[in-house]
Amino acid sequence: MCICILSIQSAIAQKSKKEIENERKFTTLFFDALTAKSLGDSKVAIEKLNACLEIDKKADAVWYELARLQAYSGNLSDGIYSMEKALDIESENPYYLELTAELYTGIGEYKKAISLFDKLIALKPEDPAAYLSKAEIYEALGDVAKTDKLYEKVIELTGESLSISYRKIQGYIRAGKINKAIEETNGLIEQYPGVSEILEMKADFYLMQNKQKEAEKVLVELIEQNPKYEKAALKLSFIEVQSGNFSKAIEHAKIAFQATDISIDEKMRLMLIFYESSNLDKTHINKYLELAELMTMAHPTDGKSYAIYGDILLREGKLEEALSNYQKATSIAPDKRLIWERILEIESSIGAVDSLKVHSEKCIQLFPSQPIFYLFKGLADLQKENYEAAIFTLENGEALVVNNPGLKIQFLNLLGDAATALKKYNKGDNFYEKALEVDPNNPLILNNYAYSLADRGVKLSLALKMAEKSNNLSEPNPSFLDTYAWVLFKLKEYDKARIYIQQAINVGGDESGTILEHYGDILYKQGEHAQAVEYWIKAKGKAGVSNKLEEKIEKKTWLE
Repeated sequence: MCICILSIQSAIAQKSKKEIENERKFTTLFFDALTAKSLGDSKVAIEKLNACLEIDKKADAVWYELARLQAYSGNLSDGIYSMEKALDIESENPYYLELTAELYTGIGEYKKAISLFDKLIALKPEDPAAYLSKAEIYEALGDVAKTDKLYEKVIELTGESLSISYRKIQGYIRAGKINKAIEETNGLIEQYPGVSEILEMKADFYLMQNKQKEAEKVLVELIEQNPKYEKAALKLSFIEVQSGNFSKAIEHAKIAFQATDISIDEKMRLMLIFYESSNLDKTHINKYLELAELMTMAHPTDGKSYAIYGDILLREGKLEEALSNYQKATSIAPDKRLIWERILEIESSIGAVDSLKVHSEKCIQLFPSQPIFYLFKGLADLQKENYEAAIFTLENGEALVVNNPGLKIQFLNLLGDAATALKKYNKGDNFYEKALEVDPNNPLILNNYAYSLADRGVKLSLALKMAEKSNNLSEPNPSFLDTYAWVLFKLKEYDKARIYIQQAINVGGDESGTILEHYGDILYKQGEHAQAVEYWIKAKGKAGVSNKLEEKIEKKTWLE
């Protein structure tokens, strides 16, 4: 014991002070490198490892750790260089052989990789990992025979055939050997008769070959064995769709769409087919709506389920239900701009002005560079008679419009309406005229500008031309016909005005307070005072009437 201690002390005494200091420095640097690596700081770790090598270039563990970091950073060539250095020092270290082989595989140097895996197998003949890695190389080279031989060796070592068979099958698929894949799958079915996934895989292989009938037969067999295997029902639904049998496709889809373990994206692919088909054929529309609802129940936290349900409801004119589903979609995924647009479009069309204002303001915060949301906000302010706010919002939004004449016209039209409402007539006319510079044949702008002029009793000959043009450019429209009649009224052409106001009534204007009141005004000027009062009374309580309507009814006389 005493002699041993004296030997150690003698050995220490033989080391120089500098050598001892370098050893300590090396140990500290190596520890710091490993710490930096564990913290995810690869740059510092590599710096520390290189500093270690400046002290000792024969530190194989340092070369190994450096190679791992280089490989992780994508520098495979540098990693190979470092591993070759490590192998020069420790040529039979299995970890070094394995990493070097993997790096050579990564750059396509398969011969060198195989040679290294062979050395690894010689060192560890009972370890299946090297055989599997080597098999993957032969698979990439298209050598099916050598690949199969290596897989058989792995089965011999592990006794596990199912996972290896899956790998063999995937290799056959990648090599385009579908029949070999089916042959291997048949063997698995005999070996594991109760595993539904194997039958599903066989059906998939038939589908790859476009053998629909064979695939269908396998899937039907699968469902008979396992009625709750919804994935098979989904695949059967796709097959029936391709055959044009939508009734059967829906039956299978109903089973699949209730499943929570089938991804929503797979269901969406089928749902979009149903959606497109129902554009032409409405036979199954109620069942499609049912499927969409099932999807929301199976995926209540995925906005896509509510979005597609909303799309179908919207197309079928079920606006309130569509709006509800779109709102659920945005509550889950508030960054979906197109869904927000649909929400605002519906709120605008049903006259939900308060929510239109709130939601458009939210959208401006979410998407500040998208002009469409400023348009909706301006529209809401306009409808709430906040005209100054409307002009402010619309001018900001109009400045964002690029290469979109249609959208620009919508902004200019609303700006014209808001300025006119504030009696800033020059400004309003300027907005309408700018819009007509973009599109001289826009019937809406022509109508609105003409009405503004007529209401003020100015430039009536211009107003008449624009009103006539707007009606010629569009299908019978009660608002446009009313404008034409109102211009004629201001020109004191009461007989002509009556013809056009009657046309406006006949094409849906009987619910408009503006049109009914104007009809009463025209009748009064034609001397039909009692009938005029009747129409004023009909107009009462409806939207768009003048602030003099009550007085007209009370005094039974027309007022300017």
